[in-house]
Amino acid sequence: PTAGPVELSSEAAATKVPVKITSSPPGAEILINDRPLPELTPVTVELEEGKSYFISLRLKGHYAWAQKVEPRRPGLALNAALAKERTGYL
Repeated sequence: PTAGPVELSSEAAATKVPVKITSSPPGAEILINDRPLPELTPVTVELEEGKSYFISLRLKGHYAWAQKVEPRRPGLALNAALAKERTGYL
């Protein structure tokens, strides 16, 4: 009997692309596909080329920001302008 073809895992064959994530104001919590990162903005993360990612940022007192990205080349940068939540009385 002969062995079948050897399959490489997607991890071994994956090309990583640096993605810079910044926010204004800085210090926002970063979630990638709903998983929180230990770092806050600004940060550069390595993501697999061609895969879809849902990136969201949260900062107390500001509205959440989210965007779907598919990194295809180095140099991708996301800059989120986080709008301040309105507080007050009606």
